[in-house]
Amino acid sequence: MRHSPTGKRMRKPSRSKGKPALSNFNDYLSFGYLATRCIGIFLVSYMFVLMCLLPMLKVDMPQVPAGATLRQRALNGAHLPHVKEAAKAVKKRLGDLTVSTASIEKNLLALAAAEFDAQREIEWEQEAQKGGKVAPILIKEDRSSQRDGFIILGMHRSGTSMLAGLLHQGAGYQVGEPLIEAGFDNEKGFFEFLPAVLQNDEFLYAQDADWSSNVIVYDPEQGLRDIKSGVVKFKEGKKALTFLNSKESVPWMQKDPRMCVTLPTWLPLLNTEPAIVFSYRHPLEVAMSLKKRQKFLLEQGLRIWIVYNMRAVQNSRNLCRIVTSQDKILRNPKKEVQRVSDELTSKCGVPTPLRRIKQSIVDEFVDPKLQHNKKDLADGKILMEYGEGCVIRDFDSDLLKGDPNKKNEKVFYLMAMKVYCDLKSGDAFKEDYKWPTW
Repeated sequence: MRHSPTGKRMRKPSRSKGKPALSNFNDYLSFGYLATRCIGIFLVSYMFVLMCLLPMLKVDMPQVPAGATLRQRALNGAHLPHVKEAAKAVKKRLGDLTVSTASIEKNLLALAAAEFDAQREIEWEQEAQKGGKVAPILIKEDRSSQRDGFIILGMHRSGTSMLAGLLHQGAGYQVGEPLIEAGFDNEKGFFEFLPAVLQNDEFLYAQDADWSSNVIVYDPEQGLRDIKSGVVKFKEGKKALTFLNSKESVPWMQKDPRMCVTLPTWLPLLNTEPAIVFSYRHPLEVAMSLKKRQKFLLEQGLRIWIVYNMRAVQNSRNLCRIVTSQDKILRNPKKEVQRVSDELTSKCGVPTPLRRIKQSIVDEFVDPKLQHNKKDLADGKILMEYGEGCVIRDFDSDLLKGDPNKKNEKVFYLMAMKVYCDLKSGDAFKEDYKWPTW
């Protein structure tokens, strides 16, 4: 036991039994057999890997063509030298995403608003079915006072195709595409905008009607409700409205005889109120044409004639309307059609078309063969004279004497002729006019 300078006892350092104390740093580097063997195996393996990689390190990097994509550079093993270029591309894409965020948000808001409106309309319809509130009608509240175009109204086989052709080809009013193709019974064309025609058929079919039967029962308000409830598909209608509501289409023209019946369904869907060109033709000539083309009885053709002309006049009563007839057009096509075009602008405010009608267009377009079953009734026996000089003459019926349909044929002929005379005199356009019933 030793003593410290202060006189206290000092304890000797302890040692592990059987192990000598390490006297210097070299003593820490002594390895046993097992450690030496492990280190040797590691070194041999490391040298083997280096020898395998040495040929790859000597291979030249492949050349990448200019304009190669980042993916191509990576596959060619040349992406490392182009890290900056890749970073720039990523930065640009992020910038594009940032720029497009506003438009995406706008589209999402529009989509959400449309979904909200659709859900609201469904709820209205459900309440209506329960006897509650009636679903509101979609009416353009921001409707412009300007008239961007016009609609031709007139019964089938009444010369409306000839009128439409002269206004389109002669004056330059736009009609949209695609149009119904010309047929054997109308070689110059119908000038009917196909999406609008197909949509009119949808409206009528939904109410158990078509162009030639049951049209008198068509309810325009129900047509609008059918759009909202999905009873009527409106795919074709949207195509038609894309044309009719576009400023690029001004001045436009729409022609389809079904519009005589369905017009009130379309009016709330148009951005601007249309003008109307109404044209009519002698009822017997129309009925004879339908008999030849559709194999209709004259009575059926006369019934349809009455309904179409009645609805055309009634549905256009509060609109700016120009009236003409096939007889007036055939008497002097250039003068009459130019009058219609001029009054569309001066009276109704429809923008002036591209050009005035030339005689060369009239000569090319108006073909006497297109006067469907034009009948000379001047030699028929006078049955009666109605109004101021409107003579109603008899005609030769194909029905045999004693046929029960012959009496109805004569009844509806006289009924239709009275309306025809009233159209000529203007009485049929009066608000208190009494239309025939049966």
